[in-house]
Amino acid sequence: VMIIPCVGMVLMCAIFKGNKQGYGYYLEGSSIVPVCIAAFFMHFIVHYALLVFIVPMFGKKNVPNEKMDAMTYREVNQGIAASWFSTNPVHCLRSQKIFKHAPHCTYHFLGKQHVLQVNESIGCYYCDDGGQTPRDDHDKDWHEISNAASDMARRISTRMSATFGGPSQPVVSADDDKSSED
Repeated sequence: VMIIPCVGMVLMCAIFKGNKQGYGYYLEGSSIVPVCIAAFFMHFIVHYALLVFIVPMFGKKNVPNEKMDAMTYREVNQGIAASWFSTNPVHCLRSQKIFKHAPHCTYHFLGKQHVLQVNESIGCYYCDDGGQTPRDDHDKDWHEISNAASDMARRISTRMSATFGGPSQPVVSADDDKSSED
C-alpha cells in the first residue's frame, strides 16, 4: 500500500514526459497539470481497490483451529524455543545491557535450546529439560570419567612395560650388545 503513491508519481512523470512526443496527445501550457493529477488519483483508486478486493481472493483462507486458538502465548512458548523475544538480537541485548534482567533473554541459536533460561516477567517461558543430564549424585559423571582415565592409564603402562622390558630390566642399546660380544 505504501508504494501506491510512488507508482502514481511515476505515472504522472510518464504522462508529463510523453506530452508532445507523438504518443497521441498534445496539451498546451498548464492543461497538463490537471491531467497528471487526475491520472495520479485514478491510479491510486484502482491500485488500492485491486489490493483490497482482488488480491485476497487468491490468498490463503483462514481455517479455524479451536485447539490452537485456545492456547496462550505461554503454552506455545513452553514447547517452541524460537519466539519473537529469543530470535530478536536487539531485544536480547536490551534485556541484558539496558534493563539488566536476571536472567536476561538469551539469543536462540539452532541446536542450542538448552541455553535458554526461563524468565516469566519478560516473556521467556521455554525450558529444555531434554538437554540436561540426569544426575543421581553431583559428581557421578566426573567419577566415571576419572575411573575410565585411570583404567586406561594403567593398561597403557602395563603394555609399555611389556613392550620395552619394564622398569626392572635395564635398557640395553644396540651399541652395548656389540661391545659385549667382543
